Amino acid sequence: MKSYLALAATLLAASLPAQATYVDAVAGGNTTLADGSPFTPVIGSPVGTDNQWTERTFANGGTIFETNGQAGGGEDGPMLKTTVSGLIPGIGYVIYGYFWSSSDNGAVWRGRALVSNTQPSPEIPGYNTRHFSTSSFAPMRPLADDSPLGTSGYGSLQLTRDANSFESSGHFTNQVLLQEGNRWLYQAFLGVHTANGNGEIDVYIDDLANTSNANRTWYDGVGYELAPFNFGLGCGSPAAPEIGYTGVPVINDDFALTLTGANANAAASLLIGTSNTLWNGAPLPFDLGPIGFPSGCSLNVSIEASVPALTDATGNATIPLPLVGDFAATLYWQWIVIGPGASFEVSDGLLTSVHR
Repeated sequence: MKSYLALAATLLAASLPAQATYVDAVAGGNTTLADGSPFTPVIGSPVGTDNQWTERTFANGGTIFETNGQAGGGEDGPMLKTTVSGLIPGIGYVIYGYFWSSSDNGAVWRGRALVSNTQPSPEIPGYNTRHFSTSSFAPMRPLADDSPLGTSGYGSLQLTRDANSFESSGHFTNQVLLQEGNRWLYQAFLGVHTANGNGEIDVYIDDLANTSNANRTWYDGVGYELAPFNFGLGCGSPAAPEIGYTGVPVINDDFALTLTGANANAAASLLIGTSNTLWNGAPLPFDLGPIGFPSGCSLNVSIEASVPALTDATGNATIPLPLVGDFAATLYWQWIVIGPGASFEVSDGLLTSVHR
């Protein structure tokens, strides 16, 4: 299995773009009611408290789905399910939900979203388009560089757009509308999830029930991108330490590399490379035994740079990586740890596709 995953990681890095892909929610297509039955929204302007989603002619694909948009609010729309298809079975993807919000009078529009293999019970996690620190909802990420920000200072991805308000920064693989009139697109991070045997991931969507129209929901679609990918083998005693991450490797977003299960209070080094197949003419992985490492230890990545760190009393370490600028790159990472008595440990490798 490990050898297959290492090969898959290499092939994915070579073939997939380091970008996110937007998937528009379509009634009668990829979007149903949560139980899989047909979703038939009301067409046109809001028609009062009918506890239904209304399909309106705005945003990506020419339509959005809205609840609580009428003057009185007070609706509870049914939970929806949007299925992302065409993915690689067994591969991890970062999943997002996309909602809109107005700039009028400090509007804080809401949305609920959750990735699940089965229909979840209400209430699923909620998100604010313009977050404030006392809210029980999590913040969405503003996308456009001029998006209205929440009072808690949650930052924007600072994406730019062309004269027609379509994203032009290279963040998406496809054409995505970021701004329309007095409204902007926001992104809810829904975590990393593995595509099922059919190459699908289900995203469940809901509204903030029985609220005012100032807290309405405008749901547009979902998105995905390749998640960081572990490959290769580590070594250590009694077990090999493991490399991991938090956040996503996107410019102007939060991203950090983590180390777990290493020797406590030890010197560590995070290796950064541009290849997991070749370094200085030598093929990778490279056996580190002849240079003093325990048998079975291998270098999994080329070494273009390294960052020093110290593990804590539990053998863990974290290095935040501020991703700034305007670039896209496939990078490979691995930890080396020097323990008591000059003992050595190495982690497995991690592949990341960094993009704007």
